[in-house]
Amino acid sequence: AQVEVRKHPEMLRNDNGKLAAYVYVYLREKTPADYLAEARPLLARELKLPAGYELEWTGIGRFAEQARERLNIVVPLTILIIFVLLWLAFRSVADTALVMLSIPVALVGGVYLQGWLGLPITTAVIIGYVALFAVAIQTGIIMVVFIRQALASRRHEQSYVEAVIDGSVLRL
Repeated sequence: AQVEVRKHPEMLRNDNGKLAAYVYVYLREKTPADYLAEARPLLARELKLPAGYELEWTGIGRFAEQARERLNIVVPLTILIIFVLLWLAFRSVADTALVMLSIPVALVGGVYLQGWLGLPITTAVIIGYVALFAVAIQTGIIMVVFIRQALASRRHEQSYVEAVIDGSVLRL
């Protein structure tokens, strides 16, 4: 970096009627949220601001934090709504739970792939996981429907397990 000391600011800026100065940080190796998580405690420890000064974080990092705060409410609420809708469709806690079990299985695969690719957790990744949950649940619903049909039309000599396997194979 090229650092210079100047006696006067290049431009006068204000926020809410107070003089303001901006420090821009361009990141290459970290996400803005990860940078904020490290920088905030460090500056809280090391930086002593004079009276009348304050530090405010803005930009993509702050927007990412706000999005994560909202997602902490929206994602569990969405999963709860999906559970209720599945229960209303199947009228069976067992079938609903079976379909909902596809969420942790899909999550394990997604986290493994994300780690293998070396991708950080960002708001876009979290939204991608929600989409992944939807696909996993859709697959589970279709599987339950096919297995139910196979069990309803199973022959007398056919075992329960054979009918479930036939329904699964038919679905696949």
